[in-house]
Amino acid sequence: MLWVTRDEFAEDPHDLVANILLHTVQHLSVDAQRFAGIYLLAHGVVKLWLVAGLLRERLRYFPVSIVVFALFIAYQAYRFTYIHSVWLLLVTALDVVVIALTWHEYRYLRDNRKITIPGS
Repeated sequence: MLWVTRDEFAEDPHDLVANILLHTVQHLSVDAQRFAGIYLLAHGVVKLWLVAGLLRERLRYFPVSIVVFALFIAYQAYRFTYIHSVWLLLVTALDVVVIALTWHEYRYLRDNRKITIPGS
């Protein structure tokens, strides 16, 4: 984690975000850091793939995205029972917001397509 915060500490040794990050990861084992890195990378890659479909307004991506985000939430809730991490709660809260926004956009696009298609 030092390579992430090194430039920030050189610029401002009292940088709040850099100090929080450094303090948080200092208490994690190497295995926990590796798991967190791999999990967050996989989480990001899956979300990028889904967001690409959502941005193209392909309706089939919306339910898939909601299910995938719900699976992430379920897994994160399971992990929280073991590690009690505030960061995990924040990621979970973000996923809940993303599900709500995805559902809202899905309903909006679906309803608009019904209106614009003649004969339906």
